[in-house]
Parts: sequence; C-alpha cells; structure tokens
Amino acid sequence: MGMVILIAILVGIPLGFLLEALFLHWTAKIFKVENANYKTALRISIYFWLMAIVVAIIIGILLSAIKIELISNIVAIIAGFFIANFLYKKYYQTDTKKNIKIYIVKMLLSGVVSFFFAIAVFVPIRVYVFQPFYVQGAAMEPNFHDGQYMFIKIYDKSYQRGDVVVHKYPKDTTKYFIKRIIGLPGEKIEIRNNAVYVNGNILNESAYLGADVETAGDINITLAGDECFVMGDNRSGSSDSRAWGPLKKNLIIGKYWITPFGK
Repeated sequence: MGMVILIAILVGIPLGFLLEALFLHWTAKIFKVENANYKTALRISIYFWLMAIVVAIIIGILLSAIKIELISNIVAIIAGFFIANFLYKKYYQTDTKKNIKIYIVKMLLSGVVSFFFAIAVFVPIRVYVFQPFYVQGAAMEPNFHDGQYMFIKIYDKSYQRGDVVVHKYPKDTTKYFIKRIIGLPGEKIEIRNNAVYVNGNILNESAYLGADVETAGDINITLAGDECFVMGDNRSGSSDSRAWGPLKKNLIIGKYWITPFGK
C-alpha cells in the first residue's frame, strides 16, 4: 500500500504538472500568444495548482453545509478562471477576453490530465488511505451527529478499544454503520445491570459516555479471534452488537480520523 501511494506521488503529480503545462503551451500557441513558451506554461501551471489548492480548501469550508455537487463544481470553475486570468495577464500579457478563450480550450485539453490525476493519485488515496463519510442517524450521539462529514483511515488496521469505526452491516453488507469498538478479539464481554464488563472487569467509558448513560442488554459472550464487539454511543438508540452479534473484523472499512469542517 505504501509503495502504491509513493509511486502515485513521485510519478503522478510531476507528470501531471508537465502534461498540464504542455496543454497550456499548445493552447497559447493556438491563440498566438507572443511570448508563449513551455517554461512559462510550466511556471503558470505550478502556480495555478498551488493557488487552486488554497482556494479549494477555502471554498470547501465555506460550502461545507451545501451538499449540492453541481454548485461546488461551478464555483470551482469560476474561481479557477480568476486564478488563471491573473496568471495569464502576469506572464502572457493577454487581456481577459483572450484569457477566457485560453482557459476554456485548455480546460478541454487538460481533461486528460484530470483523468490521469484521478487514476494515478486520487483513486489510490481513496482506496488505500482515507475515504469521506457522512454520518446517518443518531446512533453515535452526542459525539457524532446526523449529517456530520468526516474522513476515515483505511490503511490503519490497528483497531483498539474505543476506536470509532465505519463498517458494513453484517446482515446487509450494502449498508454502512458507524460504531465504537468495545470488545476486542478473544475477550469476554458481558452486559448486566446496565453496565459493560470486559473479562470480568467493569469497563470505564467516561471518555466518551456521560456518567448517567446506562447500557441496556443481557450479553455474555466470548469473542472469536476475528471478532469485535461494537456499540453506538447513544446506547438507547443504537442497533449494534447487542442486537446482531459480534462484528467480523473484515467488515470494518476504516476508523475515524478527522472532521475537517467542524460538527
């Protein structure tokens, strides 16, 4: 996994810049820009993406509450033009009217670059490193809320007690749940008198549960070597291992990493 990501970064990103600059250089030649050369196109491309990343982060934060992808894409295209127009004027000494034409044609040509980036960089990262996830429902209240946007780590398989994980629902693997790991492989899990016991000792859950939270259920089970016991933080409103049994570790997609835009 690490080698895949390293190759994607060391090869994919530099090659992407080189191709992006090549398309820009061709476009500048098409519109007969007087001082067009590949070195200038490469400089513009590098500056463009550095500035675009910063702008994208700002736009992402401002539009985090809007879950309409079309609006985000339109805003990104417009913001991209303003960046490109600034750079074209600076390095090509072209006017806005011509810059609009250059930007549109270059975008069409650089679609190949975008596709390459998606395959060589973003796809491996999404598959092997992290994935975005939206919380659905109130099973993890008050720590995670319905509609909350987060990233989960795919590469980290060192699951520990207390980790919040996203997993496939054992009874329907097309559905995804978010729960907290309470019991680890080989442990004996008991729920009695509204409390959780691990290997005969009462479990201290004060780090994520309020003092008045009780855990209903009548459980006495020893986990197999490939099983975890998971529950939601909202113990009175969660469908979890108390209802459908232990969770196989191979059904875990990843564990909680960060919430980038707040709760």
